[in-house]
Amino acid sequence: MFYRWCDLALRTDVEIVELPRVESPSGTSDEWRITIEAGAAPERPKREWFHQWALPDGRKWVAFARDAGGYLLRFPGLVDFDVVPSARTIGCHPHAATPPHTVRHLLLDQVLPVVSGGRDRLALHGSAIATDQGAVLFLGGPGYGKSTLASRLARDGRALVSDDCCLLVRAAAGFDVVPSYPGVRLAPDSVSEVFGGSGSEYAQVAHYTSKLRVVAGPQRDLIFHDDRLPVSRIYVIGSVDELHAANDVCIVPRTRRDALFDLLNYTFHLDIGDAVRIGEAFELAADVALQHDVRSLVFPWELSKSDAVTEAILGDR
Repeated sequence: MFYRWCDLALRTDVEIVELPRVESPSGTSDEWRITIEAGAAPERPKREWFHQWALPDGRKWVAFARDAGGYLLRFPGLVDFDVVPSARTIGCHPHAATPPHTVRHLLLDQVLPVVSGGRDRLALHGSAIATDQGAVLFLGGPGYGKSTLASRLARDGRALVSDDCCLLVRAAAGFDVVPSYPGVRLAPDSVSEVFGGSGSEYAQVAHYTSKLRVVAGPQRDLIFHDDRLPVSRIYVIGSVDELHAANDVCIVPRTRRDALFDLLNYTFHLDIGDAVRIGEAFELAADVALQHDVRSLVFPWELSKSDAVTEAILGDR
């Protein structure tokens, strides 16, 4: 079976219900082989742990190791991902108590973003919607409201392009956004605010979180745009402190320098010690900042004011 995630073709014997099936890889897609393996990830010589992401409370979320063959991404107590870029393989080694939907979520929303970057591709932590002028992106950290903003705009007729990972690729004029998959992940209160109801009709993203997965479709008033779009505008959401302190929506253009560092700050990296890849990402981010409009976006962090936020974004010219 083949599935598509952004412009990656995933060959696997495991059903990935969140992704669209494809008959075979397209001519320009990178093909990766995904497997589910029993037992621990293989040990390899010269393995060294070099980086980790932590949760807000300080707990380790994922640890990165490099070795002679590739990389190990360990989500403690959940699953290990054995990534071999040279062979384009990802072996998933879940713990016995980790359910399949959690493994799929971590693969789609945590692992694939960090392997998708390349010489002409920049993977950003953001969500995107389609407008008549092209794709509008919202960049920000976890819990900043990217997915809620994109869902709110998509519900009102602007199709969803990507949730939580925006893959930018070089195009004839600037950069395009490649659609990821037709769905968003939202907290229950955001689901109720944007789509109504109790949220009981939506599937849980993973067993360890209350977030729900809303799949695009006419019955959800959520449309998915499945073709590439040129980047129209990029909004960088302010810090949590700025959102808490805000009384009104504030949109301000970023300088090219500030935009560059915004983009670098929200770029997914597999190996922060890979000088070649980091150099490529820096060059890509500089070109994006030079060729596209980047603005800061600060708004009151209250779901009840989402109408005012979306009106300000749509009225921004």
